[in-house]
Amino acid sequence: MSRWWFASMVVGTGLAWSVLAWAPTRAEDQPPPAPAERGDAGESAEKRIEKAIQKFESRADQELDESRKQLDQMRDEWRDLNGLQFDLEISMAELQAEIAVKKAQIRDTEGGGPASGSEPSSAAEQERQRTRVIDLCRELRRVKENLQSMVQQKKDETEQQVLRLRNLRAQLRQLESESEQNKPQATAPSKD
Repeated sequence: MSRWWFASMVVGTGLAWSVLAWAPTRAEDQPPPAPAERGDAGESAEKRIEKAIQKFESRADQELDESRKQLDQMRDEWRDLNGLQFDLEISMAELQAEIAVKKAQIRDTEGGGPASGSEPSSAAEQERQRTRVIDLCRELRRVKENLQSMVQQKKDETEQQVLRLRNLRAQLRQLESESEQNKPQATAPSKD
């Protein structure tokens, strides 16, 4: 008996879901309301066109605002990523210097160098610190050179953008002056 009860529940649930899934598609099949039903029977075509243009312009303004917000967010993200990249470069340089020091310690220990005794001497410790400082300086110098190269590249790109911006501004001014020159000609009555 429990099988029949379970089977009837499955079939009933399936029917309920099919009705729920079918109802929205049925509503989509209905034709759009006639103009008289929409309430714009008394409106002229000119007013409808004006409303459509206003709606379009409003939407364009909203998209412009949204684009500017997204650009601001991207600028902030770009700054954060540049800072993170800078921090990562420094961390990598420090780790590479530490690795170089450890390799030197291993070579000294295996080769019977100054650190081969059971007790590390203060001279050996000073040598390790000196080696660490030298390696760290070398790695940070490499990072500095890379960053200087990146900064120079950004400066060059910025100079190119400024040049393009100046050219665009000059084009705009030229078009504005041509527009101003054409205005008196278009408004002046002909003497023919």
